[in-house]
Amino acid sequence: MEAIDKYEDSNIFNDSGSSSSRDTVAHHRSEPVSVTPIPKKLADVMRRLRYIGGVPAGHKLNLTTMLYDDDSSWIDKSKRTLWYTSESKEGTVQMVEETTDEAISCVNEYRGSSYYDILINDIQTCSKGIKRLIDMYKDYPDTVNSLSLRLDDIAVALRQEGVSCSPPKGVGARDSSGNRESNGNRDNREVRGIRDSRDSVKVTVAGFNAGKSGDGSIVYHGN
Repeated sequence: MEAIDKYEDSNIFNDSGSSSSRDTVAHHRSEPVSVTPIPKKLADVMRRLRYIGGVPAGHKLNLTTMLYDDDSSWIDKSKRTLWYTSESKEGTVQMVEETTDEAISCVNEYRGSSYYDILINDIQTCSKGIKRLIDMYKDYPDTVNSLSLRLDDIAVALRQEGVSCSPPKGVGARDSSGNRESNGNRDNREVRGIRDSRDSVKVTVAGFNAGKSGDGSIVYHGN
């Protein structure tokens, strides 16, 4: 009988111990987790990066509505000519310049934070939109040069961070059939320099051929 009592006492001790352990685990699980929202300044920069990066081919930014204007639509074209909309290629360049400058500054500010990878992805995505805008304004050399300089700034900044200029998986330009490019296609469209027989340099940047214009600046043309 004494042995049985000891056995029962032992079971009671073990059960209470297990119960205590379960209570401790439950207590830890019930503790609230502190979640910090993205700082407003950074969120605003990310929003504009994504807006620029999302511009479809053949479209322009509409900074009044934050939508995209189809260049083939006479309705969209007529809306952009109204004096009170203030839509122009100069406004687009200014917005892109300000956004990329602030984004690069944010990279330095938020390096090592939980927002860093998201910001880098947004900058990569933005670069794809800038390339589509370059193709959109290919008949305006000054606009193309201004936008291409933004690409140079992004390329330098990302290279300093040790990351590729290519956009994240699933976020890329569409091919001629409207399908997103595969990773392999994007990998094959890395920056590369080719020296021709006249000792001048032709550069292909993510599918955009670049050649020097008459004033010596580099002009990008879409393939």
